[in-house]
Amino acid sequence: MPDGNGFDFATELADGSSIPFLFITGHNLEEEIIAGLRIGADDYITKPFSLRVVIEKVKTILKRYFDPRDLEIIHCGNLDISMTDHTVRKNGEVISLTPTEFDLLALFLKNRTKLLTKDFLMERIWDSRGNYVNGHTVSLNVSRLRNKIADEHCEYIRTIYGLGYKWIGDKEMYS
Repeated sequence: MPDGNGFDFATELADGSSIPFLFITGHNLEEEIIAGLRIGADDYITKPFSLRVVIEKVKTILKRYFDPRDLEIIHCGNLDISMTDHTVRKNGEVISLTPTEFDLLALFLKNRTKLLTKDFLMERIWDSRGNYVNGHTVSLNVSRLRNKIADEHCEYIRTIYGLGYKWIGDKEMYS
């Protein structure tokens, strides 16, 4: 790490957090491995390593932290969002979202605590498919999504003027 070391970063990450993490490093001294595990790492992988083994270790770690059934349907306010079926229910009624609107919603849900800039949204939704658009397209699609999911109690997506958008979930409007 150019601006620090993994142990300092991991200590900061582990403090009061339940984020899973593992070390992938060239440091293979027994003391360093023990130190990494004592900090709270879920695993410590040293070079050289097999990519297939790393993938399986990551899957195993994630299974410990997340029950896949919990991720199938997300409940937020008056919304029930099925990530596997790509359906959204508002007050029990299915609402129709375009594939782009659902991709935006999924991206907001995956980044619930983060401010998402227009550039970030353009890169993840449109540029990844080779469809290059401008900021107005992003604003228009976010506005359409917001209009479909918001109600008199919850706005779900808040515009942070001049910066981007943030998922605020089921917080009351004007709170």
